[in-house]
Amino acid sequence: MTTRDDFRRTNRWRRLNAFLQVLLCISLIAAINHLGSGHFERRDLTQDRKFSLSPETEAYLSSVEKPVDIYIIIPDIETDETNRRVLRDLRKLLSNIQLFSDTDGNGNINVEFIDVFRQRNRAREILGRYNISTQNSILITSGNRLKQISIDSLYTFEEGKMRSFRGESEFLSAILQVTRQSNSVVYFLVGQGEFDLDSVDPLKGLSRLNSFLQERGFSVEAIELTNYARIPEDAGAVVITAPATRFREREASLLRDYLSEENGSLLALLEPGETTGLEELALEWGIRIDDRIVVDVGPDFQSATGDLIIRDFTDHPVGNFLRNMGVTVLFGLPRPILPAPEEARNPDTLKLETILLSSQQSWAESELRPGSTISFDEGADLKGPVPIAVASQRQAETSFDFDLSAVQGGRILVIGNADFITNSRIDAFGNRLLFLSALNWCMDQGSEINIAAKDIRGYMIILSQTELRNLLLWLITPAAALALIGILVAIIRR
Repeated sequence: MTTRDDFRRTNRWRRLNAFLQVLLCISLIAAINHLGSGHFERRDLTQDRKFSLSPETEAYLSSVEKPVDIYIIIPDIETDETNRRVLRDLRKLLSNIQLFSDTDGNGNINVEFIDVFRQRNRAREILGRYNISTQNSILITSGNRLKQISIDSLYTFEEGKMRSFRGESEFLSAILQVTRQSNSVVYFLVGQGEFDLDSVDPLKGLSRLNSFLQERGFSVEAIELTNYARIPEDAGAVVITAPATRFREREASLLRDYLSEENGSLLALLEPGETTGLEELALEWGIRIDDRIVVDVGPDFQSATGDLIIRDFTDHPVGNFLRNMGVTVLFGLPRPILPAPEEARNPDTLKLETILLSSQQSWAESELRPGSTISFDEGADLKGPVPIAVASQRQAETSFDFDLSAVQGGRILVIGNADFITNSRIDAFGNRLLFLSALNWCMDQGSEINIAAKDIRGYMIILSQTELRNLLLWLITPAAALALIGILVAIIRR
């Protein structure tokens, strides 16, 4: 065998060795990629968590039990910057929704993007199925229910420019509407000086709450009981907000029949210092509406304006949800709402639970005369923690040995404060979550909450000449050093 043959053999082995190295490297990269596709953790490093779903959205998506199809039928036009911006924002949002549904939810969310120019037949099929004539369409469907979202509703505009993206709120609202069990109505009682659903007054108006509920898919109406012989059959819940005068016996009787005979739901928000005429009705359900006022001197439970900060939530579904969300609730002056099972009618059929409590440093003050000194009086005042919200649920009577919670009756939830839902406070802390969670419990529905719009921001980096020169040095130096090392290695090998 000649020297030339030896070189040829050596070269073949070298080429084979190089080929095997490349093959093994590609195999390693493919294996790492395969493992990474199934085992990964996403982190949003943006300051305002622009690319993350809010905990509220995740809370609802994890409980979606019905299949939901989301169709984005928008053409991808490269020359239309606004169009591409919309598609880019939608893809980021819906990919997060799809991923969360598949990994942490029930996998019931399906998202499909359809380009009407490249997928004409598919677009025509979906639009025809739901009798939609517009090509730029965003459809959310579940069963035979359909919700269509307009592109303009995805953004807030200021001076003709997009200022914030509210797609997460819009899509959650649409999902709520198409998966909601029924189209029941939430009736707010009027006629006793209650807060006004349409008023923009900061202290007694509920216009912001009204808009919020309707955005979440609730049907909301005001009702005066004097005009009715019974609570309407389509009532999902009846809400009472700070009545200034007493309910007459006939009106209280209508509510009593609604709760006991129709298995209805009542959410009562009561301010201190008022006799409502609901005391006897609440007591039948094991809830005592106390006349005292809750005073809390704990510095961690008072805001800078003197309002009460509620941090103590129980294991009831309403309180547990708030605790898991890590929020606090801002109240004005509350009144105690006490569980009184011994005074209830048929207490064995009631499930009575406290929801909110004041702090250990609080008490229920009984001396309410103007000018009187507020201090804890043993025997007259009630030492904290003081219950501020109590829920009672009637369960069917039975002689059989099984869980009564499977046979649901009426529900009543009483909160010893009402101004936390007014226009001036509804956006503070966890106030929206408290009301919405309480309403959902009354209506026996899942968690539904508000999602803040995400600002569209432009970032500008302003550098001086010195800073720019230093930045260029930082960028160029490592690359130049690596290039120099490579050149030196090549020279040495030669």
